[in-house]
Amino acid sequence: MQHFFMNPPDLRIPKPSLRNICLTAFLIALASLPWAARAESTAAEPAKLPVPILTTDEKIQAELNSLNLFFDTNSQVEEALRANADKATDAAFLKLNPAWDQHLKLRPDTIRALRAERGFLLHRALARMARTPLLRDEVAQFDAFLDQNPALRQQLERTPRLIGDSAFLIANPRLADFLDAHAGLNTALVERPSMAPGAKRGDRPAKQP
Repeated sequence: MQHFFMNPPDLRIPKPSLRNICLTAFLIALASLPWAARAESTAAEPAKLPVPILTTDEKIQAELNSLNLFFDTNSQVEEALRANADKATDAAFLKLNPAWDQHLKLRPDTIRALRAERGFLLHRALARMARTPLLRDEVAQFDAFLDQNPALRQQLERTPRLIGDSAFLIANPRLADFLDAHAGLNTALVERPSMAPGAKRGDRPAKQP
């Protein structure tokens, strides 16, 4: 009787070639690129700066802190109210913005808080624009300045970014002088184009010969 013996299988792991090693390394590096780009993008996002609250009334502070959370997820309502705070209790506005209507029903002292802290919505806008934290004392002084310049307040409430616009500051030298006298606000909010030594923020650029 003839017997057939099969050779045992070769269990040795083949040695990888240089080509396979290089290809594997390339694929690993390629796969990691989107994650690296996402991590870099996340790190580049500026940290959210706190919104200064001027009142010392704890109840008003609580309402404003609640408003901060609400407006963080309802920016359209915030922008509409900043441009025209009288809309806050308007029936048509409430109907168009049911989330705001619900917030007022849950927190009926909200309107009182907004009236007590007149500049709260503008402060929120400025805090989002700021490169450094806004100092409470300087924001209080800025509020007092705007109380004396209601037309300027109205313009900034409608378009807060104007505070860093060179042409707007040239057209409003009182605002430019105020910012020059308050280094914290100036540093946080105003873009700094190259200026001649000794020049002020509201100075008109010298004409070229």
